[in-house]
Formats: sequence, C-alpha cells, structure tokens
Amino acid sequence: GHLSIKRPIFVKLGGFDLRFTRSGAFGNEDLDFGIRLLESYSVVFNPDAITHQRYSVSPQSYFKQWEDAGRADVALARKHPSRADELFECRGVRRLRHRLVLRPLSRVPGMRPLLSNFASMIAQYGDGLPRPFQRAIRELIRNTRDNFYWAGVHSAAKRQ
Repeated sequence: GHLSIKRPIFVKLGGFDLRFTRSGAFGNEDLDFGIRLLESYSVVFNPDAITHQRYSVSPQSYFKQWEDAGRADVALARKHPSRADELFECRGVRRLRHRLVLRPLSRVPGMRPLLSNFASMIAQYGDGLPRPFQRAIRELIRNTRDNFYWAGVHSAAKRQ
C-alpha cells in the first residue's frame, strides 16, 4: 500500500531506518516506520486515495527480493521483538509444508539456484498451458519464493 503523512511527522519519527536497505537490500524499512508511526499516531484509511503501481521484475530478482525479505524480517524481529511472532506467523512459520519441507530445503547447498532456474524456465512457458498446469506452476513459484525467504531467515539468524 501507500501512505501519506506530513513531513514534520516523518522527520520526528526518524524517517526510514536505512539499515534495512543497506547495500541495496530489499525490505522492511516501511514496516519498521509503520510500527513506529502506529505507536505514536492514529492512522486513518481513506478509500478515496487510490494508487496504482506496476511492479515488473525478473523471476531471479523476485526470488532475490524474497531472500532479502527473510533477512529483513529477522532484523525487524530483533528491533521489535514484541512483533516477531506475528511477523513470522504471517510468513507461515507453523505450516507443515514450511516446517517439514521448505525450511529444511532452504539450507541445502546449491538448491536455490536450481529451484530459481527451474521455476523461471517453467514460468516462461506456462502461459499457454491448460489451467491445472498453470496452478501447478504458480504453486512451484510460490514454493520457490518461500524457499528463498527461509534461506534469508536462516542466513540472518546465523549472524547475531
């Protein structure tokens, strides 16, 4: 989503924490700011404020962003420990598929490039396939994305 606030409030709250995007990493400077904003101010939804965003990235960039998101979630959880459970619950930490397959698989050396290349290749040719195949491709991409996410979480958790 998008948010509009007055500049003095943005400055008073310290703006975005640039540690989240150090070295071009992707993720959570906005969530961190939102947490700090909600601790001090009320936020009102305006249904008339409509935005449109075209978000186009390559599959490899998409997967890399999810690995960055895993690292960023660990950093956010360390900065706001009271929100950690909620954060990782949203990412499926307790789902059986994540616990038994995706998280362990994310630690296997060489697995991410293999999955990324395979999912990217399949996605490229999947548009013309029958609907059941398209669902399977979406599931493959979702699982690949989640694998990258948990690899990011694992790598950030190791660096304390």
